[in-house]
Amino acid sequence: YIFTIITFSLFYNIFKFFELETVYVDLKNPDTNEVVQEAQMKFTVLRSDPVYATANLVINTMVVGMIPILVLTYLNSRIIQTMKRNTLVHNKMCSVERRDQAMIALLSGVVVVLIVCHTPKAILNIYESYQMVAYGSLKFK
Repeated sequence: YIFTIITFSLFYNIFKFFELETVYVDLKNPDTNEVVQEAQMKFTVLRSDPVYATANLVINTMVVGMIPILVLTYLNSRIIQTMKRNTLVHNKMCSVERRDQAMIALLSGVVVVLIVCHTPKAILNIYESYQMVAYGSLKFK
């Protein structure tokens, strides 16, 4: 199981290593007139390509945002349905009623927290994807 996750993570992120490069810029210190080299990050041709950037944003939105939310919502709803069905069977057979409201609230809370935490990033990714498709690059102004 862990090997599968690690392998997927490596293949999913392998292109991230080719998006940036380190460039050294000569800067002159105004106080001492000394020239100092400063390392800065610069986008490579790959990251500057609008098709790659758009595809990357859309795939990232799906893999990191939408798919986990949908899967977690579906699986939790199935768990809740099973719990409700088993509670009904239990309550019909026994005189002591079982209540699973706390567990249902906990499972629902996990989904709500995930949605709340992922929504801002999903909105930004969708907006950036729109800009990439409409304008070919990100517009900051």
